[in-house]
Amino acid sequence: VKVDIPKGVEDGQRLRVPGEGIRGVGGRVGSLYINVQVLMDHRFRRVGSDLVTSVEIPFATAALGGTVKAPTMDGDVEVKVRKATQHGDQLRLRGRGLPVMGTPLIGDLFIRFGVSTPTNLSPRQEELLKEFAEEESRKLAPVSTDADSSNEKDSEEKQA
Repeated sequence: VKVDIPKGVEDGQRLRVPGEGIRGVGGRVGSLYINVQVLMDHRFRRVGSDLVTSVEIPFATAALGGTVKAPTMDGDVEVKVRKATQHGDQLRLRGRGLPVMGTPLIGDLFIRFGVSTPTNLSPRQEELLKEFAEEESRKLAPVSTDADSSNEKDSEEKQA
């Protein structure tokens, strides 16, 4: 029996094909029921009509922004990575998921970014990262101002 599988059918759904079953009592032909098993695609995880994929991006691209290739059902596309992207951040491509069975609607594709930490750094790369870490430490350290020290002196005098 040749059966047309509708777009958007999901794993575990049951399709009915009238008139293709066995002949029952009284000569009527019954229906054929097909239990659908959808094969997995290693690139995507399905969530209803939406698809989720993961793309590893280099540390520098995550920090500075850039573009990377991401898989879609129609082939790879270039996607923009925002500056300061964090591990686990997502990008949504509307209408790049799967059809919703029996409707004209199409789901979305979510690209989840994983940030790769560099390995086997050159001495120059290590030096640059150390400079970066020192700059971050200075940026995050509390800055003592003259106003702060005068407030401390005022509170010390009041306690005395």
